Amino acid sequence: MTAARDLADRFHQRWLTENPFSASMYGIPGYDDLMPDESEEGAQAWRAEAERFLGEADAIDPGPLTPADVVTLDCTREMATQELTMIDMGRTEHTVTAMQYAGPAVLMAVAARTVLLDAAAFVPTNRLDLAVVKPEFVTVSWYKMFGYPTGIGCLLARRDALARLRRPWFSGGTVWGASVLGGWHRLAADETAFEDGTVNFLGIPDVAAGLAWIGDIGIDLIHRRVGCLTSWLLGCLAGLKHGNGAPMVRLYGPPDGEARGGTVAFNFLDARGAVVDERAVVRDASAAGISLRAGCFCNPGAWEQAFGLTRRVVREGWREFGRRDLRTVDDYLELTGLPSGGAVRVSLGLVSSVGDVERFLDFAERTYRDREPGRDGLAPRLRC
Repeated sequence: MTAARDLADRFHQRWLTENPFSASMYGIPGYDDLMPDESEEGAQAWRAEAERFLGEADAIDPGPLTPADVVTLDCTREMATQELTMIDMGRTEHTVTAMQYAGPAVLMAVAARTVLLDAAAFVPTNRLDLAVVKPEFVTVSWYKMFGYPTGIGCLLARRDALARLRRPWFSGGTVWGASVLGGWHRLAADETAFEDGTVNFLGIPDVAAGLAWIGDIGIDLIHRRVGCLTSWLLGCLAGLKHGNGAPMVRLYGPPDGEARGGTVAFNFLDARGAVVDERAVVRDASAAGISLRAGCFCNPGAWEQAFGLTRRVVREGWREFGRRDLRTVDDYLELTGLPSGGAVRVSLGLVSSVGDVERFLDFAERTYRDREPGRDGLAPRLRC
């Protein structure tokens, strides 16, 4: 085996180990029981290894190589470089804490990629200039911009990027025409080819009205207002103490309002330092007329890191989960030693007020200071 081929095989094997979900998706056996290491330490360890692979590639003299080996070497070098870029490039927002990372311009600078920017949590309080940041696709949840819990969203797409997409199936509203006897269908020539079913046409006028409303207020003013409320909430939560001086709250993400959005993720702690069951918080908040979210959200890696899990613990817990034929998330939490099913998340936005923050802080202190909430009647965690 040539040096270029050996390097490519070793890099490919390590890449599969680092990306077991991709390996399983590609149908490569032997990776179904593995979990990726999403921690910062894991990312930096893989980064160092990818740098070593890149160094090995640069050390190989391409002169004596066959044309096939030259291509193999170039592909390996490109893959290693892409891994470094993927680790280093910023994301607009963290899906748990709404933490803003190094700007989208870094993300968009990655060459020869199709980029989908998830701006759903970013645009309600920040300006996104698509003349500067130029992804192929952008997801936007309009209802989040207007303060609603659910509603209409959209996928913004560049016309040339949309033209590259191919879908082998169709559904109502996506076709120019179709024939059962002829066994053919022809997709619509525009974006409606990707709009399955009837769009929420009753909600579309709300988007125009909502954008006009935000335009009148000014997105920069909204950004400053939400930033001030978030900073205040963070400072107050960090200052909550039990009678013995122990903190009442464990915060996740930046401790202040810098480089973050209006979402604050945390857990309440009892006077002994144990995590308060997030289901109890949802129950108590609902009884007080306060809407919040709890669980592991869309980022299991952040959740595992926050609770100090290791790759070994997660893998062994998952194997044991399968061996015992267990079913619920509660079973999994017990196997891995997790104290809770996730965090509590409070979100501030355009319609949030000083009174909202004061009311939540009053609820938190009255409900959890020097108290251990009961767990009677809590529904089992059937899934994340």
